[in-house]
Amino acid sequence: MNDDELKSALGEWKAPDANPDLAQRTWNEFRKQRRFVWRRWFGFRVSLPAPALAFGALAIVGIGAFLGMVVRPPQAPRIVVQTRAVTQPAVPCPVPATPSPPAPPRAAALTLAGFQPVSEIRPQIIRRN
Repeated sequence: MNDDELKSALGEWKAPDANPDLAQRTWNEFRKQRRFVWRRWFGFRVSLPAPALAFGALAIVGIGAFLGMVVRPPQAPRIVVQTRAVTQPAVPCPVPATPSPPAPPRAAALTLAGFQPVSEIRPQIIRRN
């Protein structure tokens, strides 16, 4: 077959008729889906890129933290009273009969003659509970 024969055969072809109950089935399906309109509101889907979603989450957390600091009403100061039990008896210290001579000031003995800068500093944070 060549192109002309195929065109003429295609022109003679007719699509088959639709099933007579197709309209009724379509209408029934439409009514069944309209019955649950509320599902459309809870069944939707939103596609967002992950960076936009992460930015939005961080923005919400940041705004919430800011508003939590700004809007919070001032609190009255609390008075805390702590007592400790003494486990050792207090013993008076002996007082020397003659006072000792005052010690010479230490700042006068310090000089910067041999001072050299530190090559490396390693600070340590010591926390006390």
